[in-house]
Amino acid sequence: MQASTNSATLGRKNWAQDFAVGVWALPRLTLRLVSQHALWTTKSKTPYTMGRSLPVAKQKKVKKSPISGISTEEEQEQKLILLTHNIFEKFKALQPAFAKVLKTPGLDDVKSFAVAEFLRFYSMGGTILANFANLPLSFEARTFTHIVLRSLLEHYFWILYIFCESDSRTWSARFDEYMDGFKREYVQLYKEPLLPHKTLIEPPGPKWDSIKQPKDMKSVLAAVMNDYGHRLDYLYFVYRITSFDIHGKTLPTLFIRAFHKPCNFPALKIKNTIDLIANEYLVVWQKIV
Repeated sequence: MQASTNSATLGRKNWAQDFAVGVWALPRLTLRLVSQHALWTTKSKTPYTMGRSLPVAKQKKVKKSPISGISTEEEQEQKLILLTHNIFEKFKALQPAFAKVLKTPGLDDVKSFAVAEFLRFYSMGGTILANFANLPLSFEARTFTHIVLRSLLEHYFWILYIFCESDSRTWSARFDEYMDGFKREYVQLYKEPLLPHKTLIEPPGPKWDSIKQPKDMKSVLAAVMNDYGHRLDYLYFVYRITSFDIHGKTLPTLFIRAFHKPCNFPALKIKNTIDLIANEYLVVWQKIV
């Protein structure tokens, strides 16, 4: 498979250099959300530190922006942060086109899936960049960034798999594989005996019980090759690293209990990872329009 020369993932021999190893301190953080609909939103009033809310000292009144409702000084600071990421500016410029795709009746479902994920990525990736791009990777920062990135990486790997070929029929067939996984998970949820309000949600399709297990993530990656003929299953370690975060297994207490000392553990380079995904999504966008 010959990918576009603009493809950051498929055009590289190895992505492992974009990851680092670190241990973490415990600073206080304040989260600023970046919305896919309104780029600037009010930052949270109370920082979240190690599972408890801490009071914030009173601040002097500042002039608020009539549009965003936050201080003009703070608004400019947030803009400056995201403006340093040129790829995100490209996403911002494409948002009207993304919205049009999602509102077009009868559009190919696989394209709608891709565009919906582009917007989700813009919101979640932008939130990470606005809050954590220039901070040391503390334990608290990792708790947020790696869980969010795991969710983004899962769809990123699927979109690479779906759109790595040029044939639109292959796109649809591979999206059907993804949907098989969705349907199987929905059946498992619906079968929960104590699921509340079951009568208010849609029942599974009559044949969903017989849908076979779709590819696991390692197999999805192994089905994609970069420009050098290397299969992307070497990226699976990224998925495994973030699995520890998803399940709460990067707590320092657990490492001390297991190894009797503080330990290093692999960590994603936040900006590199987000830039890589953004670049690839722009390549996919050029394919589907």
